[in-house]
Amino acid sequence: MTKPSRQRVSDRLRDPKGWDILFFAGHSDSHPEDSDGVIQINDQDSLSLSELSLGLNAAAERGLQLVILNSCKGLGIARSIAEVRIPYTVLMREEVSDQVAHAFLQYFLESFSQGEPLHRSLRIARDRLDEGLRDKFPTASWLPVVCQHPSASVLRWPRFGPRNRALQAALAVGLLGLVGVGIGRMIDSKMSQTGVDPIAFSQGCQSLVPQLEQQGKEVLRHKKDGMADFCRGDYQTAIAQFEAALQRHPNDPETRIYKNNAQNRLDKAETVTIAVPLPMSQDLDASLEILRGVAQAQEELNQAGGIGGKRLQLLLVDDDNDKTSAAKIAQRLSQNAEVIGVICCNTSDLSLASVEAYTTGKLSVIAPVATAVDLSNSSDYFFRTVPNDNMAAKSLAEYAYYKLGSSRAVVYFNEQSDYSKSLKQAFSTEFSRLGGEVVMDVDFVSGKTGFNPQDDLKAAKDKGADAIVLFPSGNVLDKAFLVMDSNVKQGQLPMLAGDDVYNSRTLDLGGDKAIGSVLSVPWHRDNSPDPDFPEKANALWEAQVSWRTAMSYDAVLAIAQALKTDPSRSGVYNALADPNFKARGASGTIQFDDSGDRKDAPTQLVQIMRDPKTGKVYFKPIQN
Repeated sequence: MTKPSRQRVSDRLRDPKGWDILFFAGHSDSHPEDSDGVIQINDQDSLSLSELSLGLNAAAERGLQLVILNSCKGLGIARSIAEVRIPYTVLMREEVSDQVAHAFLQYFLESFSQGEPLHRSLRIARDRLDEGLRDKFPTASWLPVVCQHPSASVLRWPRFGPRNRALQAALAVGLLGLVGVGIGRMIDSKMSQTGVDPIAFSQGCQSLVPQLEQQGKEVLRHKKDGMADFCRGDYQTAIAQFEAALQRHPNDPETRIYKNNAQNRLDKAETVTIAVPLPMSQDLDASLEILRGVAQAQEELNQAGGIGGKRLQLLLVDDDNDKTSAAKIAQRLSQNAEVIGVICCNTSDLSLASVEAYTTGKLSVIAPVATAVDLSNSSDYFFRTVPNDNMAAKSLAEYAYYKLGSSRAVVYFNEQSDYSKSLKQAFSTEFSRLGGEVVMDVDFVSGKTGFNPQDDLKAAKDKGADAIVLFPSGNVLDKAFLVMDSNVKQGQLPMLAGDDVYNSRTLDLGGDKAIGSVLSVPWHRDNSPDPDFPEKANALWEAQVSWRTAMSYDAVLAIAQALKTDPSRSGVYNALADPNFKARGASGTIQFDDSGDRKDAPTQLVQIMRDPKTGKVYFKPIQN
């Protein structure tokens, strides 16, 4: 059955012929204290196991022996199943990625169908998970467990004699057909049209950070052990391991989030959950900058007693910087009743791709970094702490026209990026309004003659360009460095740039070529409206933080403020949409207008400079 109705599930459980195995692949969750659980049976409906108890009783009376829950957080579901005396349940303790779930099912059934006892089949499958997926999912082997009713005897796959081979073949085909539905759905998720990996969700069982070994062997050991302890439910030991990892690598926000989540579970605290989808596997630096703000807000809120007495739990998701994945994630988060708000996304492109699904699920989203103008009025449920591109474009255009005396600019952008196109259009409009002219547009990616930085710049200068404006998206930042290099070789024109250029790669790789460039960003630590925030951040991370950290910190504080009146999805939305809503953050007062944009959104011009004493290249705030 694929996405069955409630009635269909009830009818099939009561089939007079009975069932040996009940298999479920999809989304599930357990209630606090693992007292009950729910399964998502279709796009609209969830069923608690208590609601299914009569149907399960009927199936048990007709011989149901085994329930396989190839889905997340199944302990509460297993407890309900045990109450109706079903002998065995195989389940996942915590969140599980599709890749792990698919591999486990294959390994388990290969052993079990060959006559191995159920417990041994589980152990073999866990060993194979550890051997095959340890590098990417270090705690995968801890997720599958078996729950056995005290009266159950050893369970094996039925062995048939020669007279019953036809029955054996029929049963095998029937079972594999049912399982194939589950496997097929997981493969669809694993191999989308863009070839992205399975969506990974985690509250502490697995790391979404690629190449963990770069943090050092000791850090890696403590973090992996902490995640394994988290999955086993040994939260006190997990906290100790995460703290040991943080002592050696304090700048890792994922570890801090997992430590805070583990503390919530150890204390059996009431929680509210916010999801944070980010492209961890594709744009790690920007993702970690955002996570630092989210983690710092979580830690401060929880240490202060939580939000109306409830602590903040964070669910991390890797969206792979892919629009299809972002939309699927939005659908899945919308179906998860525990999630009451989302901090999303790292790009305007992904925000535009996912906003419809969040709207359908009536799940409020606050964007800390997505700036495209098209996101204004895109949904009643979309808000942002970052200014839209009109604000950044205005400050850059005014600086170019009035401060630099520029009247003819060449603009470089990425036609395939909603963010880049939005910023280019906004700048062109504002620069023209002031009396300037964009004499040439250059596409970083799909120009008619290909991207040739030296020839393109020469052509622009032949048209009278007296300023270079760079609006790359993060995935084409290296091409902006090529423009900088060509500018040095051809006699430097002043350069202006968008906020995606504000990152460590620009300082490290741009170097001397980038010096003098002026960028528009929402916030800088040296001009922070809340001077305590950068000081606390520096103490926590033992490093300076960026505007992405400040905007994501403010996004969490905005949701926290909205939760104080009514800790529900509708409560969050009603509070954020209220014209009188107000919160205080690192960047000042946070309020939203009717379009979801931030009122009086802050902007800050910064210039790339070199410190004459240390030789270090850095971003220095300048007067707008």
